[in-house]
Amino acid sequence: MFHIIFFFSTPEKKEKYLIEGGFKFFVEDRAETVNKCEKMKINFLITRPWNETQKTNTNVIRVNNLNEVKSKYLLFNNIYKMFLI
Repeated sequence: MFHIIFFFSTPEKKEKYLIEGGFKFFVEDRAETVNKCEKMKINFLITRPWNETQKTNTNVIRVNNLNEVKSKYLLFNNIYKMFLI
């Protein structure tokens, strides 16, 4: 499921790369970053104490760990495919 993992030194570099890179989704713990990447179909925000109360866009799914990312991504993809038929 996870093919590439990137680490960035600053949030600005990450946002630029994600927006221009054509990714389908990504996993993040900063609400500000996931909210800036609105063009992506789906984003996962790992819930942490510093983001629990922050509002997110409609394409953001909150998760507690990477196992939830996998299960929710598969569920989302199946639902999305149903609407394409």
